[in-house]
Amino acid sequence: MKKRYSVLVMISCIVLVTIITINLVANTTDNKISAGEIQENVELYYPTAYEVSDLIENSTYVVSGRFGKFVTSWNMARNPDNIKEEDPDYYIEGKVYEFIVDDCLKGILDDKKEILINLPYAHGDVIDEEYIEPDENESNILFLDYDENSGYYYPALEPYNFVLSDNDLFVKTNKHEVMKSFNAGKELNLNNLKIKLKDN
Repeated sequence: MKKRYSVLVMISCIVLVTIITINLVANTTDNKISAGEIQENVELYYPTAYEVSDLIENSTYVVSGRFGKFVTSWNMARNPDNIKEEDPDYYIEGKVYEFIVDDCLKGILDDKKEILINLPYAHGDVIDEEYIEPDENESNILFLDYDENSGYYYPALEPYNFVLSDNDLFVKTNKHEVMKSFNAGKELNLNNLKIKLKDN
């Protein structure tokens, strides 16, 4: 009888630990947020897309145009007690750039011809591996979201930037597997993108 009771207690403990672990993992996954949003003491998280359809589905805005000048750097980490203030103990650097909009392919910009884009740059002294300095001489298609607290647009996911040359699109990313996925014999061009946007 004692042996049976001990076995039941042990099984109950194992089940309880399993349930707690599953809940912790689920909560950690659910609480991940997009890369450009204002952060409150959390690491940046980059959802990754491997298909154009994923980019379209997960972006609020798709715009064409060119990057303009660098505007400012700022601490994306916010004071948990007052989101309008920087966090005094934690630093996530964002770099803000002008983007001159030629066309808004998805979303409504209310005739804005220029928007400000925040790119996560560094966690403390460590430069973010996904940061690529914008090139003012390139034509780009960007997949973006918007943060109302900061007033900045930001990458909806990785990759967010495609260079437009003539009608062709070339993915701009530091992630080799993403580059390989988008360049694997797929017809990436502006006309196909517009068709997919219309179908979405």
